[in-house]
Amino acid sequence: MVCLAVQRRVRDLLNAKNIDFEELDGADQNFLEERNALFALSKQRGKYPQVFIVDEDGKKTFVGLWE
Repeated sequence: MVCLAVQRRVRDLLNAKNIDFEELDGADQNFLEERNALFALSKQRGKYPQVFIVDEDGKKTFVGLWE
């Protein structure tokens, strides 16, 4: 339950700052390949939420965990 509360806090913070974002459900098998690529980028497998920035060219940069 703690994870869901933290995910909600991240979502609320991004909304409050009018930052566009997209959520990816790591448990959804349709996103398995993307999830694994993001875990490889962050080196933080199975820790949520994780925040990434995607630039205009589609390059993803790991920003960090909630902490």
